[in-house]
Amino acid sequence: MLARLFLGRLDVEGFGRISSHVAVASVLLIASGIFGGGGSPGPLSELVVQLATIACWVPLLLRWRPVDPLLLAGIAAVAAIPILQLIPLPPAVWHALPGRDSEVDALRLVGSANRWMPLSLSPPRTLSALVSLIPPLTAAFAVAQATVAERRQLIRLIAALSLVGALLGGLQLLLGNNHALRFYAATHYGFATGFFANRNAAADQFLIGALACIYLAAPRSISLAIHAAMTAFLALMTVLTGSRAGIALLLVPILYALIFAGQMTLRRRLVWGGAGGVLVALAVLGVALGGNAVIEKSLARFAMQGDLRTSLSEDTRFAIGVSWPVGTGLGTFTPVFIASERLEAVGPSWPNRAHQDYLEYTLETGIAGPLLLVAAMLAVAWSVWRVERGAGRQEQRDQIRFAVGAITVLALHSLVDYPLRTMALATIAAFLVALMGRLPLVDNTATGSRVDAT
Repeated sequence: MLARLFLGRLDVEGFGRISSHVAVASVLLIASGIFGGGGSPGPLSELVVQLATIACWVPLLLRWRPVDPLLLAGIAAVAAIPILQLIPLPPAVWHALPGRDSEVDALRLVGSANRWMPLSLSPPRTLSALVSLIPPLTAAFAVAQATVAERRQLIRLIAALSLVGALLGGLQLLLGNNHALRFYAATHYGFATGFFANRNAAADQFLIGALACIYLAAPRSISLAIHAAMTAFLALMTVLTGSRAGIALLLVPILYALIFAGQMTLRRRLVWGGAGGVLVALAVLGVALGGNAVIEKSLARFAMQGDLRTSLSEDTRFAIGVSWPVGTGLGTFTPVFIASERLEAVGPSWPNRAHQDYLEYTLETGIAGPLLLVAAMLAVAWSVWRVERGAGRQEQRDQIRFAVGAITVLALHSLVDYPLRTMALATIAAFLVALMGRLPLVDNTATGSRVDAT
């Protein structure tokens, strides 16, 4: 029963069997979810995801469906930034770029100042960043060709991956601070991380999974109870990640659940709320009876002093001013930041990220990045407005509301961290954005006519 409620039928309504677009998107979500959680310190596992993505292009191109042109433009714009940053520029051009004086002087000492150089201060890092975009952009392209029913299948898969990751996180805690079921050498021991190396990324996956479970809850009482239980479990596991932002962002699925409950009858609200309340009560009882050290450790992180994020943000802003408005190249944060870091802020830790992804993205892309973000926000707002005004049926509206909630989690967490620098979450984010695009034109097998799936 659980398998049927959770995975549903493989046969997609109107197709008779699972489509190549669902298969491709599923492979990408599974591959990135399992192997794409290590970030930059896990390049070999990310290579697995990238190779799987390349293989997926064959069936994707063979079963082409028309794609929302606005989404295609967004995919092209995201890829264009690192591509343009890698194009060699003549000496007269790159010498005049802001922040390049030291590089010009250094190359002049070895007689190489007059060679052509790209905008990126580290072309290998920018090329690596460009390659890392292939899985999420491919996922967006695949989901854009999926129908409403197919997209629901994929949301089920996201919920499944989140629950499996949460179960894995629970086993990690039971086994203690050792390497058992930990897939990365550099990880947050003592906390639930699931398939991720970073507890903050794991928290985002659990939160998105909770939103997916709320969306998938059918009106039937048994479905409401089961999905409420899953949601409560994912909420508990979010606390056990020890992610402060993740715990605070539990407010998003709570608000989403309230909106969801507002569409139900009183009886169904009582079933949903009662099932969730029982699970929360059991979790609280388990903590009260013992084994509450992990939760205490998680909540104690709110009292931590001396957070380095303020210092990182200050030095990142200085580096932005040096290279503005052209940026330094996607993926170049670490070497650029080290060159700009104040001596009094230098410590034994390695500044791998700005821990404020909007600042880091602005440093690496200059004015182009913020403009692209603003354009994306306007496009998303327009898509939501169009569907809410009646351009789509109820199921599509529900999917877009789920996507808005999940993107809100990632967008707010990016204010204090870098969730989209993890390939697994970047792929999910691309999936969410594609959910907001226009549905493809598909063949209506029942009538033989070509119709708009909207």
